[in-house]
Amino acid sequence: MNRVSISDRSQATGLPAETAELNALYCRDPRGSSGLTEARTAHVSADNRAQNAEALELDTVGRMPANPSDQQSVEQIEGEAWPEPASDATYVIRRVHQLRRVPVGELSIEDLRIMMSQSVGTVAILPRVLDLLEENPLSAGDFYPGDLLIATLRLRRDHWSDHVGLLDRARHVAQRADAMTNQLNGAQAPEFRRLVGEFLSN
Repeated sequence: MNRVSISDRSQATGLPAETAELNALYCRDPRGSSGLTEARTAHVSADNRAQNAEALELDTVGRMPANPSDQQSVEQIEGEAWPEPASDATYVIRRVHQLRRVPVGELSIEDLRIMMSQSVGTVAILPRVLDLLEENPLSAGDFYPGDLLIATLRLRRDHWSDHVGLLDRARHVAQRADAMTNQLNGAQAPEFRRLVGEFLSN
């Protein structure tokens, strides 16, 4: 059987390479064969984690989760247990497996950013993501201010089609973010402005 590279899958589907990698792992043929490729290693920013620690602690420990499903993991909400990743799986695949088993209310901003960027468990975690973004549209994972919103705005439109209420919330967040773009600088600022503008115009 011919093997299709992850880069080919990414070009064909328009998905990020890491998402294509996850799809390659779970879209198997009847004999269970799958392909893996190298993905980038996640970067860690202690500064961003420190900035978010106090707010995150209040949200996940200081009060009961507003949404009862926050007490369940993505795996429990979806009712589907993934198999263990292959021994040579990349960091992203291993991490996504782990995060699917963590209660949604205990996921950090960076955890949510990873799952959103991979389009994994989005229906289960979007309410939690929007809760955080409504508090601060520029909520930061391990990369830069606004990286969680960027991961959210990059979702395909069909992710929103059955969840009009969540789409309305996302639009309000994007409108607030649009008014805050003057607070951004650096290489990511133009991309942030572009994604916010495109989301609001569609």
